[in-house]
Amino acid sequence: MFRRTRQRLALGYIAVMAAILVLFGWAVYVTMENALILSMDTSLKELARTVRQSIPVARPPNKKQWQAQIERSPYITGNGATQLGYQGFYITWFGPKGNLVRSTALFQAGLAPQRDRYETVISPQGQHFRQYTVPISREGELLGYLQYEGEVLGYLRLSRSLQEIEVPLQRLLWVLVLGIPIAIGGIGWGGWILAGRAIRPIRLAYDRLQQFTADASHELRTPIATIQTNVQVALSERPTNPEEYRRTLEVVERMAQRMGRLVGDLLFLTREEGDGENRSYTKVDVAGVLEEVLEEQRSVSAGLGIRLRLKDRFNTHSYVMGDTDQLSRLFTNLVSNALRYTPEGGEVTAALELEGRDCVVTVKDTGIGIPLEHQDKIFERFYRVDPARSRRLGGFGLGLAIAKKIAEEHRGTLEVHSAEGEGTTFSVRLPNLSPRKQRGGEEY
Repeated sequence: MFRRTRQRLALGYIAVMAAILVLFGWAVYVTMENALILSMDTSLKELARTVRQSIPVARPPNKKQWQAQIERSPYITGNGATQLGYQGFYITWFGPKGNLVRSTALFQAGLAPQRDRYETVISPQGQHFRQYTVPISREGELLGYLQYEGEVLGYLRLSRSLQEIEVPLQRLLWVLVLGIPIAIGGIGWGGWILAGRAIRPIRLAYDRLQQFTADASHELRTPIATIQTNVQVALSERPTNPEEYRRTLEVVERMAQRMGRLVGDLLFLTREEGDGENRSYTKVDVAGVLEEVLEEQRSVSAGLGIRLRLKDRFNTHSYVMGDTDQLSRLFTNLVSNALRYTPEGGEVTAALELEGRDCVVTVKDTGIGIPLEHQDKIFERFYRVDPARSRRLGGFGLGLAIAKKIAEEHRGTLEVHSAEGEGTTFSVRLPNLSPRKQRGGEEY
């Protein structure tokens, strides 16, 4: 499924970029072609002005009409064109009625010389020429139909081969024809890589969702099955003494509470992912919250035969911007997790210290420790180092995931340092506001 999605993303990216490159190449080619033709048209017009100035205009004796004396122009006769540096231009002179009079061109093509215009023509040999035709009057101006006493003296046409602009255009075309496919190939390779990177978070999220669904279903299946079994047994047997019904209801209640805690944890994680950034925080005394948590866990530690104490090394309190209930839940999860995996007679120590601009809360136990290969995964939802032991102790594998989420919501971090058989230390680092001196460490 994800491979097909990656292929679609890559192909879509390639198609869009290919279309952009083709349009860009076409625009570059057309722009270059128009610029070169415009430059040629300008040179034709300037030469036409020069040629016109070289044609004398006179009125023969006993004639009313003025005539252009083209035989006296060095450009039309071909005597002075080379000397003046106008190689490559062809000049044609038409009479007032459009009849051909004289030409230096190799061929004649194009429309009849009737008005001031530019045109592109093809010779019998297939060569392209650019032509400019303009009517001539006595004044020699090159505007409009330019007549003298109502009559046009003749038409001047200048031609030039387009080969000098066709060569660079062909080179540009080859560059585009060869370069665009190469560029598209590179884009395809890059698109495949980018599509893979884009799809990777989605794939990871999908895999996590599948694992999350499977784990949540498994965790809910056990209490639901227990409830169903006890209820079915109670309903199928004959009525007995109330004490048996009470034991059945107590089991159902415990299972319902277990499911309620699981659902509550899942809702918490989902809610924090959705609106954690919109939460409003207040100034919280971290030491005070930590002391309250240890006070609440005192009875649990006493029942397990574990020593629980607070060690305030720097004799300080620290304040952070946060949510008191959430920080309490963070520390409670860490302490209860330490108590759960510490054997009887062990010790759990909580400490508050300042490091630079941060306050650091550590919860250290003398428990079983965490193998190195599991330390990167213990903050994942439903992950357990020892699933059988975790279920026996009543855990869901969500406590550390919730603790890490709360720490991140408070712009902090949660890290673990552990050695198998030597205990575990969890460190919460939070941005500090203003420390102040307070009483020393206490033991609970």
